[in-house]
Amino acid sequence: MIASVRRHVDNYLAAVRRRGLPAAGGGDREATAARQSAINDLSRLIELDRRLAEEEESLVLGHDDLATAAAVSAAGLLVSAVPGITLLGRALIARPLSLLREAVTRFGHGALDVRVPELGPREVREVLVVFNEVAATLPRQRESQLQMLAAVVHDLRSPLGTIQTAADLLDDPSVQGASEVSRLTSVITRQVGRMNRLAGDLLDVARAEAGALDLRLRTHDLSALVSEAVEVHRQASRGRDIALSLPSAPLALPCDEQRILQVLDNLIGNALKYSPGGAEVGVAVESDGVDAVIEVVDRGLGIPADELERIFDPFCRSRATRDAIPGTGLGLSIARHIVAAHGGRMEVTSAPGEGSMFRVRLPLEKVAAAERRPRVVA
Repeated sequence: MIASVRRHVDNYLAAVRRRGLPAAGGGDREATAARQSAINDLSRLIELDRRLAEEEESLVLGHDDLATAAAVSAAGLLVSAVPGITLLGRALIARPLSLLREAVTRFGHGALDVRVPELGPREVREVLVVFNEVAATLPRQRESQLQMLAAVVHDLRSPLGTIQTAADLLDDPSVQGASEVSRLTSVITRQVGRMNRLAGDLLDVARAEAGALDLRLRTHDLSALVSEAVEVHRQASRGRDIALSLPSAPLALPCDEQRILQVLDNLIGNALKYSPGGAEVGVAVESDGVDAVIEVVDRGLGIPADELERIFDPFCRSRATRDAIPGTGLGLSIARHIVAAHGGRMEVTSAPGEGSMFRVRLPLEKVAAAERRPRVVA
């Protein structure tokens, strides 16, 4: 139809050019017929376009009705599916939570081995996983507490037995003489002191674990504190060789003097105790500009690799030496807590038969309140 319109228009324009007529082509029969034919074809083309537009409009309206019907059907299906979705949700969420409630009840009544199947959506499973982890941890903590209690009883039994024996001898009429009585009372005094030290250590551990370890911070010369601790152990160990290395200038450190001396006493005492045969012990102090660093090195028995992770736990003592070398296993635990209370940290490297090195790092600046748990007394 478009080709026909183009042809009639071309014929009209050709007739106008041949006759030399004006552009309107008026008065010539051939030109007028060609023009009318083009107009007729254009009218039919316009009518066809109108009909096509009406058909498109009808098709769109039909699709709109179909979409409306589909939406209504989908809404109906959704409404009818709500009960099913609710039942499915109860199956996925309510059942695991019901199992958790039952497990918590049983756990509270002493069934420490109870666990919950890790079912349901991710969020619910995460809650169940946390419960199972806590349920697995509590029995281990209880076992650890029982072991600590057994260790305390064991360490108390020895001095109590010695005190009982000395007291019985004092009541024995055959024991005479001031020297013998003095010896027995001296034994009792030493054992009572041993028990007092054990009680003090237990109290320190409890305070440290609760974050209530008191610190009285003052600025002290760390080199002087280390020299004092080394001299005490030299005298107590009858001249044992302790090599001491100190910086050339005083090293000012904000710390609790008595608590730091307690740490030094433990580390140096352990180094001497676990270095049989008079092996040399080294003590060094230095600064890296940020921390004061104390190193205590021995060439003694060393610590097995599988015990290094637990060496700072309360009452933890090496299997190889616990019977041959006396001790409570509390000193390192307390020392680590004291160092942590000062904002520092304690590290250890060791190998069996090669000795050990304990390194203490203490910040040269005062510990900010937000960075420590223990209470600091100014």
